[in-house]
Amino acid sequence: MKKRIPLLALALFLSPLAHAQAGRQVMQHALDLFQSEQPDAGAFIRDFVAADLVGEIGADTLEQRLTSMLREIGGAEVDDVSPNGADGGTLMFAGPDQHVVLYRFEPKAPHGIVDIWFEFGAHLDPRVPAQKDPRVPLTWANLEERLAQEEAAGFAGALYFQRDGEVVVREGFGMANQEKGIENRPTTVFGTGSMPIDYTRASILLLMDAGVVSLSDTLDAFFDDVPDDKRGITIAHLMSGRSGLKDFHGLPSDRDQDHAWIDRDEAVRRILGGELLFAPGTGSVHSHSAWGLIAAIVEVASGQSYRDFTRENLFEPLGMKDTGFYGDPVPEERLALGYGGAVDGEINAPPFWGPTSWLVLGSGGMTTTVDDMARWMNGLRADGFFSPEAKRLFWGSPYDIALAGSMYGFEVYYTEGPDTFFILLTNFNDGARRRANLRLARDILGLFGPSAPR
Repeated sequence: MKKRIPLLALALFLSPLAHAQAGRQVMQHALDLFQSEQPDAGAFIRDFVAADLVGEIGADTLEQRLTSMLREIGGAEVDDVSPNGADGGTLMFAGPDQHVVLYRFEPKAPHGIVDIWFEFGAHLDPRVPAQKDPRVPLTWANLEERLAQEEAAGFAGALYFQRDGEVVVREGFGMANQEKGIENRPTTVFGTGSMPIDYTRASILLLMDAGVVSLSDTLDAFFDDVPDDKRGITIAHLMSGRSGLKDFHGLPSDRDQDHAWIDRDEAVRRILGGELLFAPGTGSVHSHSAWGLIAAIVEVASGQSYRDFTRENLFEPLGMKDTGFYGDPVPEERLALGYGGAVDGEINAPPFWGPTSWLVLGSGGMTTTVDDMARWMNGLRADGFFSPEAKRLFWGSPYDIALAGSMYGFEVYYTEGPDTFFILLTNFNDGARRRANLRLARDILGLFGPSAPR
């Protein structure tokens, strides 16, 4: 998964629930533990693990298991910090065998951790005996049987596989709307978490190709009254995670950390007014706020709204008629509702969350189908869309899984081709199902990797 990944849209528990801030703090300390050069598992357990779990397992056993987990991961780069329903979260690490650590914490103060899992390795939780994976390796021959098993086990979404330029899977699974019995199809419209980072990247590269912007341009070329500590931030810094900006610019007073409305000016004011994590260019950390600034630069440099620019220069040329923004109407029979996570409103789906807020514009707040994602993958590869330099800057490894999603039940997993790739969209994302989705995506990757049988 080493890639400039479109990370999950709400990466540090941006939840409308009252305990979100505390849960976010728990996860930040977990992240600090795994990134520390000298991690102290005992102190972490004392400070952040619920007394009931410590009593059930035993402090010594728990510390041994956590120390073993830290040793297993061994300083691997963190690829993702993401919500896992309303009361838990996930850390994902890059490596030859991707590691996934999942936490669940108490919904009430003091929000101690009550469950820990370690996927793709030994279980930390001694109540779940570590067992060899009973599944046989996924192959093209048993693909249909395995997908039927996944659907029976609760997978809901749509899949698209392209192999050597030919479509080999294009199918929906499970329910788009459980209450009304509407099934998922390839034309079903899903929320896409932070996948719009790809659209923002493509937009700024198109402006670069047109000579309108340079990646070395600094923020004061586009915004007034840029604070001194941020004057040296370049577009290249924003795109590469080296800006020093924090991840999000939501405030505790916002009704919802994703859907509450703020305009561009307010977003820019918040982002530029915040403290930097490090001096520009001296560190690296993913920032959704950085992509929000790039979206604002697209508007300033092009003279168009982000919505109009992406529609006219990306979606319409590529035939992506079903890619849109929060608040856009979608026919009921084609709309996926989100299940297994947080809920916003009576109907938990993007058309009912209001227009896309500048809390996430540029790094989230959009919808699409697997068909449109395939058009995106294939269309951007066409000669003449990008310059060779823009192509080099845009595309990652064809053998890495990119992932995106939100706490409202939607997730996206995909590879980037060129001629062989897969797309997985899902609208069911509770804790157990999310782990199953991760395993399924990883197994599918085995069909598309460099050593896969052709």
